[in-house]
Amino acid sequence: MRFVAFSFNIYISKKVGAEALGAFSLIMSVYMFFITIATSGINIAVTRIIVEKTAFLEHTDTRFAMRKCFIYSLVFGIFACLLLCAFSKSITNFFVKNQVSYYVFYFIGISLPFISMSSCLNGYFSALRKNGKNAISRVFEQTLKMIATSLFFSLFMPSRCLLCLPIFSIR
Repeated sequence: MRFVAFSFNIYISKKVGAEALGAFSLIMSVYMFFITIATSGINIAVTRIIVEKTAFLEHTDTRFAMRKCFIYSLVFGIFACLLLCAFSKSITNFFVKNQVSYYVFYFIGISLPFISMSSCLNGYFSALRKNGKNAISRVFEQTLKMIATSLFFSLFMPSRCLLCLPIFSIR
């Protein structure tokens, strides 16, 4: 999986160039900071709570606890999204130095509640020792990201190679 991610990064750098890759890395740094706010340790907390509940065979309490954790993760995800959207102009001007439009942060902010809820579910499956589902979802997520990016490049950068797979871009 790491080899595919490495290949994908090479693919992106060849497609967009050095300047856009620099802006991309700045945006991703800000994005990762807000992901930290959105998830706020929910993965570990859910794992601990669910393991504790299942150890004492409290299945009704497990459902109730999971529901509360899910609501908690949704609230923090929405909070991080609103925080990112509220300060997107300031972030663009002071940290990214206005290389990109602040609208980018609006678009990536939408994903924060979903990432937070996904982290909650990952903690639940880790507690139940069903890590295969986590692995399958991560492989699916990476595959979907690569396909969507390749499709995006083929639609908005038509002068380049259409739908090149990242693995084939290594020489």
